[in-house]
Amino acid sequence: MRASGNIRGWAAGLICLVALVGASATALADDEPPTLNLIEAAEQVADSLAEVLRGQTVVVLDPRPFQQGRVGLSRLGRAMGTELRLALDQQRGVTVLEQASLDEALRELRLNLSDLFDPQHRQRFGRFTGTRLMVLAELLEGPRRIELVVRAVRLETGELLRDVSVFISKDAATYRLQGIDGPALIRLEVNGVAEVYMDGYSAGKTNRSGRLDLEVDAGRHRIEIKGKDHYWKSTWVEVAPGQTLDLRLRLKPLPDPDGVALRSMLIPGWGDLVLGHGDFWTYPVLFYGSLYGAKYYWDRRDELVTVQDPQTGRETVEKSGKWPTYGLLAVAAAVWIYDVGHVRASAKAVRRREETYRPQVLSMEVAPFGKGLLVSMQWSF
Repeated sequence: MRASGNIRGWAAGLICLVALVGASATALADDEPPTLNLIEAAEQVADSLAEVLRGQTVVVLDPRPFQQGRVGLSRLGRAMGTELRLALDQQRGVTVLEQASLDEALRELRLNLSDLFDPQHRQRFGRFTGTRLMVLAELLEGPRRIELVVRAVRLETGELLRDVSVFISKDAATYRLQGIDGPALIRLEVNGVAEVYMDGYSAGKTNRSGRLDLEVDAGRHRIEIKGKDHYWKSTWVEVAPGQTLDLRLRLKPLPDPDGVALRSMLIPGWGDLVLGHGDFWTYPVLFYGSLYGAKYYWDRRDELVTVQDPQTGRETVEKSGKWPTYGLLAVAAAVWIYDVGHVRASAKAVRRREETYRPQVLSMEVAPFGKGLLVSMQWSF
């Protein structure tokens, strides 16, 4: 009974542990916000703000770049502002002040958009246009996505009613709206899971289907790929801004030492042919030539030959014998044994070489030299 109780206790503890791990994984997954396109981001923001904006007349300002001077983000902000006004005005019970009315009010009051962040100017604007709420936003650019931070505030008091944050994907459409050329995309496909290096630095691994998308700057790049039990594969590619390049590469499997040894054991030279050795033909020639010679002398072992004694000079008649046959058989066996061991050692050396290889990193250094520049290039291994 005590043992049964202990088992039930361990089982309950295990179930609790699994549930706790599952809940933690779910929480971590939920903490990672999704990346949306422009229209999806506008719809999600509108849904989040609809509760506090419903039934009100609202002025929606175009999102501004968090860092000043970002012309591309300013263009994206204007496009985002248009999408956000459309999303709020569609079946959400929100009256959005038209852009023409906004511009006219700013002219009449002799204000600009930045003045709306001042409490006094904001109150004047609200009384003039009959609006009570304002939606303003900022764009923060990251390496792979753009964060849109939206705030709904009351014009009279500046009270923050709600803030929303969403992430916009940096895809081709986003770059096009910014009026800039986006990075090139290389869609890599290989046979199996492999490690990928771009210009000597790790770029990730392919999935189980052997695919990996690489966002790279325009120009010339070196791609090196290493799959398990496969040779390194390297190639140069050149891509234009915004170009999508489909790159399909086939990885060659590494030789199996036991497999090539078995091939040379069956047919001398076969393993060398698999390894790409140029002298593969010498082994079958020597092996089968020696066997042929052994057969030739074996068939003539009883033939009589004249043998001269080197000391006395006396000649005798003897049988040809088996020693030439045995000598040629020994040569054939030596060639056979050497080839089997040779190809096995060569295959192991190839595998060691491929495992110790490191991607090549091109480093360039520019230093003053007299009246000109000294440019040095170095390959690191």
